[in-house]
Amino acid sequence: MQQHFRRGSENAALPPATPRTPVQAFPELMTKCHIGIKIQPFCMTATASPSGRFRQLKQGRRVENYQLSELWKTAFAPQDDGLDRQRNRLIEAFTEFRKNVATLVSHIHKDMPSLTVHDITHIDALWLTASEITGPDYPLNPAEAFVLGGAFLLHDAAHCVAAYPGGVEEIVSLPEWAVYCNTLKIDPATLQRGSPEFQKVLFEVLRALHPKQARSLAHKSWTIAGDDSALFLLPNAELRRAYGDVIGLVAESHWHHPHQLELLHPQKITPAACLQPALWTVDVLKLALILRTADAAHIDAQRAPRFLQALTRPTGLSLEHWRFQSRLNSVKRDADPQRKELCLSGSPFPLEEQTAWWLAFDAAKMIDSELRASERLQLDYNRPLFAVRSVAHLHSTESFAVNVPTTGWHPIDTSLKISNISKIVEQFGGQRLYGDDPSAALRELIQNARDAVNACRSLGGLGEEEGEIEVCVQSTAEGDWLHVTDTGIGMSRYVLTEVLLDFGKSLWKSAELRGEWQRLITSDFEAVGRFGIGFFSVFMLGSRILLTTRRYEVKDNESCQWVLDFANDHHARPTLRAPHEDERLHRHGTRVSVLLRSGELKRLLTSKINYNKSVTLTLADKCASLAPSLDIHLYCKFQGSRTRAVRANDWLELDEITLLSRVNPGLVDVSPCIENYTPLKFIKNTAGEIIGRIGLDLSPYYRPDGLTSAGVYRGILTGTIPGLLGILNTFQQDDLARNTATPALTAQEFHKWVNDHIDEYSSLSTLDLEQFAILARLGVDKEKIKIGAVSGSDISYVDFLTLCAKTETIALHVGRIDPEDHDDVSAKKFYEKYIPQDFVIETEGALPVHWLDLSELSEPRQPRSTVEIIEYAITQSWGKFTASKNEKYKVATVFGHDIIRNCIVYRKK
Repeated sequence: MQQHFRRGSENAALPPATPRTPVQAFPELMTKCHIGIKIQPFCMTATASPSGRFRQLKQGRRVENYQLSELWKTAFAPQDDGLDRQRNRLIEAFTEFRKNVATLVSHIHKDMPSLTVHDITHIDALWLTASEITGPDYPLNPAEAFVLGGAFLLHDAAHCVAAYPGGVEEIVSLPEWAVYCNTLKIDPATLQRGSPEFQKVLFEVLRALHPKQARSLAHKSWTIAGDDSALFLLPNAELRRAYGDVIGLVAESHWHHPHQLELLHPQKITPAACLQPALWTVDVLKLALILRTADAAHIDAQRAPRFLQALTRPTGLSLEHWRFQSRLNSVKRDADPQRKELCLSGSPFPLEEQTAWWLAFDAAKMIDSELRASERLQLDYNRPLFAVRSVAHLHSTESFAVNVPTTGWHPIDTSLKISNISKIVEQFGGQRLYGDDPSAALRELIQNARDAVNACRSLGGLGEEEGEIEVCVQSTAEGDWLHVTDTGIGMSRYVLTEVLLDFGKSLWKSAELRGEWQRLITSDFEAVGRFGIGFFSVFMLGSRILLTTRRYEVKDNESCQWVLDFANDHHARPTLRAPHEDERLHRHGTRVSVLLRSGELKRLLTSKINYNKSVTLTLADKCASLAPSLDIHLYCKFQGSRTRAVRANDWLELDEITLLSRVNPGLVDVSPCIENYTPLKFIKNTAGEIIGRIGLDLSPYYRPDGLTSAGVYRGILTGTIPGLLGILNTFQQDDLARNTATPALTAQEFHKWVNDHIDEYSSLSTLDLEQFAILARLGVDKEKIKIGAVSGSDISYVDFLTLCAKTETIALHVGRIDPEDHDDVSAKKFYEKYIPQDFVIETEGALPVHWLDLSELSEPRQPRSTVEIIEYAITQSWGKFTASKNEKYKVATVFGHDIIRNCIVYRKK
């Protein structure tokens, strides 16, 4: 939530806006000459009285609100030190700077109308808000005030097209334009400038790039047609050269995570030569903390004027931002200096504005988080402390509602609270989430490793065939350690602490992906992981966890490697530290290590063949069964011996027995030539891509000890597919236990495959009616199968059509007609003297193929059972008919006894 507010995430429906050229965007800035405004020293104490202020106005020196702030007065009040000339020079340069930026930021509302106010009034108010936070005695020299004021001016200034000297053309040419077109699923080639779709992309790009653009904005220049003179937001060239970079650095830093501000600690800018003999050093970290806390805390009605809201008509989440800010007053320091709290208040929120109140509460928590993070950095790096360190009345919603009241309803916080990881694992990480199968945890770790390696390939850190995963079991005095190591992209400190440990948050699906690996958004990379909980499955195996990571493309000034250490105590909090020498990774990637509980290794390697029989697998066999078609080399190391369990994409080349053994580890006989199975054949989708290598299971009943198939997504096991054997791509799995999976193909694609290969099966002539019924269920053409038996002989679809032409009544019995107790004849005599009745057909049913029914797209639907085929033939032959279900019908005679069975009796109309 902290970043949700600080980073301007007000979603909006954006009305079309006409892009402007830089000249149009800067009507006031685009003049060749600037009129210098000379600001003379003035007495700050005089401004406190109306008469003093009147005297200054009368003398032509208008005092702006920001000049009344404590920070401004601390920095620029005249002093008897001989440096007032230098102060005046900074004041004059800042005044010109502010004037130009005021023109620039007036365009933000035109390009991003759904945002709350980001104009010069917001920028000026930051001085007052910051003064409430820092307090009256906070040290700030004139050079620091100039840099801080410049950062105030630029931090949000790039929220408009005018901030780019090249205009819309420059923005569209940036790589981020393609990123957000991809994110919003909009084809950039079809975008029309000014269209709603164009404005949506523009909104996202401007919002995402504004901190980066702020970094260089002081050095950007604009020109007027016919005049090559460069125009700058900060016209004073000497001060721009001296402080332009640090102003941009501080302005950009308001978007960073607090821990990244540690990098600013050593940066201190010595006095500018043009300000000699002043000894004003600029402390960058100090200014960055002032900016981010003031920007976070400026959430009041000044930023959401009611009349402007009526004109703008924001919708969705943007509307709620407008609503909550329009009801808040300016933040103030608690009158009691001992409390060190920032106080918020506002007008009552009615029942229909509940969502807005909760946004206000969350915003207050975000401000509190910023203040506390700033205090930690100030203490750690010996910086002056702010006068406030937290937000008042946040310990409960009821307390917060005293000063930010509600009317007609009471706020009760019922949001999900995740207090510690161990509780999550106990309640959700075991049977209830993944089933009682420890291999689920190993599969999740291999899946995460697969995603990391393929992400690194997409970024160019690895070649298309480079990268590997290793699963290792190491026996130590402590017990058996399981290590899963990859050579993927690794993780930064931020991902380790803010994303990985956020239960239910997946990096691949989060906004943080843009900040960590923006290039992945426009690549063809697609992660298997989708729920953000896979890492937590490792706690099913043990409570002593070590996660060691080394990021590909290490972040600036950040440690090369990190270890997240979960102590053996199940309820202990994890520790972030540098790796010991023997823990360090030699290549980029991640290693997850878990000390297995007693007996867990045996459970992990045990595979059930059926309800009564289990076998112990090798580590390599177990891993290969969990990732049977992986596109990355998978190695296993056990007792010091390293073997390759899966060669990248080897499932395309393995012989049938080896492939079926991988899918069915532990079975002794997996020969594909036995009676009830057909040989494996490649299957392709309509695009011609191989999506599987499968055969048919023609067993009349699904046997627990028979061969099964492996449904896979990106090479990782998703479940079994009844009726098939081999490997077949499936849709991404929603079932975490992965019991069944839905193939990623249409009924037409499967229908084509099964009919292309049915004639090749050498055992086709030996099939019985039950197996023909299975083929019918699987979509084999009706002309290629036997659909039933008449007078003891199997007949085809064509034979049955001939039969229909000879009669007007046909009885259908589902199943073979066998002796029953009420027949009054012995079983022996039944079979010896059985005389079938004419026009009675026996057929077999088959279990439904649910996954094929789900993917049925053809219209009209083709017959998908022998009964349906028979009724289809009757329709073709007779046209209209009646069908009497469960009719008692004479099907045969035995020694003069009538044999009566329940049948479906069809009669021609």
